[in-house]
Amino acid sequence: MKNQLNTQLKNVLSSEKIVYVFGSGISSALSGCHSSWCQWIADGIEHISDKTLAAKLKDRMKSEFSAESLISIVGCVIDATKKDGTYASWMEASVESMTVTNSSLAQTLSLTRITRDIIATTNYDSLLEAAVGLCSLTYEQPDAAFRMIDKGNANCVLHLHGLYNSITGVDNIIASQKQYDAIYNDEAAQFIQQLLGTRTLIFIGCGQTTDDVNISRFIKFAGEKLCLDVPYFYMKRTSEAVPVLPSNFTVVNYGTEYDDLPDFLHDMITYRAAEFMDRNPIVGRTIYDVSGADGYGLAEYHFAQETIPFCGRVEELSKLKIFAETDASVLWWAITGQGGSGKSRLAYEFIHRIEKEYYSFFLRPTVTDADVEAFIPFTDTFIVIDYVKGNEQRIATVIKVLVDKYKQTPYKLRLLMLERSNETTTGTWFRDLLGNMSVYDRTQFEKCEYLADNIIKKHRFLYLDDLEEDAVDELIGNVCLQKGLPQDKGRDTRLRKAYSEKFEQLKYRPLFLQIYIEAWIDNGCRQVSYGGFESLLEATIQKEQERWLNATNNDASVCEALLSLIIRASITDGLRMAELPEIYQAAWNCVKASFSTDTLPGIQRKRKISASVMDAASTLENIDGFINPQYPDIIKEYMFLYYTDEERIADDTRGRCYCAL
Repeated sequence: MKNQLNTQLKNVLSSEKIVYVFGSGISSALSGCHSSWCQWIADGIEHISDKTLAAKLKDRMKSEFSAESLISIVGCVIDATKKDGTYASWMEASVESMTVTNSSLAQTLSLTRITRDIIATTNYDSLLEAAVGLCSLTYEQPDAAFRMIDKGNANCVLHLHGLYNSITGVDNIIASQKQYDAIYNDEAAQFIQQLLGTRTLIFIGCGQTTDDVNISRFIKFAGEKLCLDVPYFYMKRTSEAVPVLPSNFTVVNYGTEYDDLPDFLHDMITYRAAEFMDRNPIVGRTIYDVSGADGYGLAEYHFAQETIPFCGRVEELSKLKIFAETDASVLWWAITGQGGSGKSRLAYEFIHRIEKEYYSFFLRPTVTDADVEAFIPFTDTFIVIDYVKGNEQRIATVIKVLVDKYKQTPYKLRLLMLERSNETTTGTWFRDLLGNMSVYDRTQFEKCEYLADNIIKKHRFLYLDDLEEDAVDELIGNVCLQKGLPQDKGRDTRLRKAYSEKFEQLKYRPLFLQIYIEAWIDNGCRQVSYGGFESLLEATIQKEQERWLNATNNDASVCEALLSLIIRASITDGLRMAELPEIYQAAWNCVKASFSTDTLPGIQRKRKISASVMDAASTLENIDGFINPQYPDIIKEYMFLYYTDEERIADDTRGRCYCAL
């Protein structure tokens, strides 16, 4: 069973410069063929024409298990096969016959291109190059290796113990004792390994010591020659014995089986890639984000919290899968539907499902033209664009730049826009988006539309209608389970029917259905008396208001000040305290001042304010941080209408134009 990433490894993946050092296990995982030193030697013995010598070496293989013995045996095999003229056929059959069959693992490894991490290996084959799309370097090319490592270009796989390639004529493998002695004292090899020693090394796919003598020899070299205290990580199966390692090595168990390695490697590399990409200003929410919200109050309704399992939408997910897999370089589509119908949750669920095929994220709402211009495509990419309405000019520029960039690469681009209106007539988001494009860009954009007849101008967006009844019952049951009630399918069906009679105009929109069921539970599992969706939202917000009052010590004026900050943050995709508009300075000062009388100054006061505002707004990072309430958009909108004074509306709406409910 695969293990989870531990905190120490996550910290390194988040911040350090890394070199991945791959052993023979990665060749096995990529090709599906068993690859180890023992197997390689056994294959070589079969190519020896002197059967007496071959039998003697086979006996030694059965009785001598140390790394030194294997090195001695392989020296004999190399000498014998070269004398017989069978060396090339042995190497071609054992080293060059393997091909990449694990495309999922290859896709995972390609994510190292994002972070520009160096890939090094002690293997002799070129499987890593084939998987990631890189060139090859060996220890005999120190100048090229220096440029790659120093500049972080990471465009080659570095073969620390040589490479065998019959096509290019390269054969500088290190395997026999004579060859090891030579590299041990080789200045070029030492120079390269000294360079690598300045980064954090993660040894992957090493197996038992006798499975991969190259790895054990490299570790010995690092311990004796480099004498560095940089932290290194050694990954192994749980059942494997820990080899003798220098003191700066940390052992990481990736799982109980060899087959756990690809999945653990996927978790590790995608985590690092996500940490890297999250610092890119074009990237908003990803599936790798750990939300800052606690997941209670209004925050629990945000799609990324996933407080209840995803339900239904089987047909829609199937259509999105076809959209993603269609053989075209650049395509865009749109999901439309009423507020609360689950557009964002559907998109979020789908990018979970294509995790290994695409790097996926929600476009950051505050992205600028410069951010997009600086973005460099690195793999197949799936981007969700939420809320085009009111941002048509900016989104038009984003689309133009991205389409131009990806058309010049071998990578796929999928753009998925989320909007409420399914209309494409004058005055709609779609028509205004086209209006902000040049004639040429509009033509290119129309060519990239998925499921459209551009002759009759018919667009077939993915419209979210009612959830099917089975999915509604499932959702109701999940809400009840999440609130501590037992399973009861009869109850779930009765609640669905009661909801449809009471809130017919809402149909089966997941958000309102969840709020209704929770209100029913809070009312002692008795029918609620709300007359419409406004009263349902109002009751939900008033319930949240009690939390805000508690966070501000039941001081109504402080609560009002805090509310004004939260609402401003809600309609402008976040509010940075260091850049607070003057109109809100008084509110922020009020919040800070309310804690000055009963809290000691300094760090304690900062922590008190931070904790209190976090409790209300869910995501304030620190006293000088960033408020970005993780509430569903339709709740943010109703809060805006419910709380905001008319004189502030003009100022507030500069950040975003909201649609009517």
